[in-house]
Amino acid sequence: MAEFRGAFVAWISYSRRGQLFAKAFGLKMHPIANSRRLPTPVRYCAQWVRTFWRLWRDRPPVVFVQNPPIFAPLAVYLYSALRGATFLIDSHTTALQGPVWRWSFPLHARLSRAAAATLVTNEAHARLVESWGGVALRVPDIPVGLPPGEPLALSGARNVAVIASWAPDEPLGELLRAAKSVPHIRFHITGDASESTLQELAQLPPNVELTGFLPDARYLGLLRGADAVMALTTQENTMQRGGCEALDLGKPLITSDTPLLRSFFSAGTLHVDNTQRGIAQALQVLEVESERLAEEMEGLRARYRAEWSNLRDELETIIRAARGS
Repeated sequence: MAEFRGAFVAWISYSRRGQLFAKAFGLKMHPIANSRRLPTPVRYCAQWVRTFWRLWRDRPPVVFVQNPPIFAPLAVYLYSALRGATFLIDSHTTALQGPVWRWSFPLHARLSRAAAATLVTNEAHARLVESWGGVALRVPDIPVGLPPGEPLALSGARNVAVIASWAPDEPLGELLRAAKSVPHIRFHITGDASESTLQELAQLPPNVELTGFLPDARYLGLLRGADAVMALTTQENTMQRGGCEALDLGKPLITSDTPLLRSFFSAGTLHVDNTQRGIAQALQVLEVESERLAEEMEGLRARYRAEWSNLRDELETIIRAARGS
């Protein structure tokens, strides 16, 4: 398919989903981040100005913008209105459910009606956007291939990469308790745990390693070297980026038993109820059936890559129609 010149804007230092969109559509990535030490209003104002200035300088005809925060799409909307550009909103779970951004729904609705499309990960959020009068397109993953990364030597006889951001919806306390029952499995938990208040961190099991926030090359090396990937959430309608990375690499996955995750990760995956017992049982099954799960995941990956071709065509048709070409 022909690629078009454009940009992807995200108000964070790194967005895997944004990078994959950029790779798929030939976009220039604009990660616009400011120090979190700044007061939030000051940070958002600075990011708003930097966003508008970069777009005005580069003049991309098509802009994808990650949401939240809603102020990023607002800056892109103003640029698009003044330059005659086409924009699309990539709205993540927290933008469309939960208390943090609910106040922004009226603004989100107006921006979605102005956008060529709002990209979401699940049907519930697609219906919400459509109820506002916007065009919704369900894009749970962008399976265009991950970089090779930097090989890592992992010390466990069996290694599980646990993808974590240490957010409140991740049942990591249950995982740490479950890890004690399988001392021969080594767990590599990613993300910055420095602000976590979990009591279990005071006495980590010896088979648990907190990796901290890894540079991308080392992070991908961890995923490629692990025997399986784990990504958990207690929040409904949350797509697991770590699960999508496991899918892309053909790795067995342990994830939460929500309707969305059970539907999307329908093979090569063990779904758990987020309890210590449920996680421990899944780990025991993993040891016996890891080869079968890996084969299933390979098949699922092939299926989604074939479906992505059609989804990409649909997205390009929406953009070209919005641009009158």
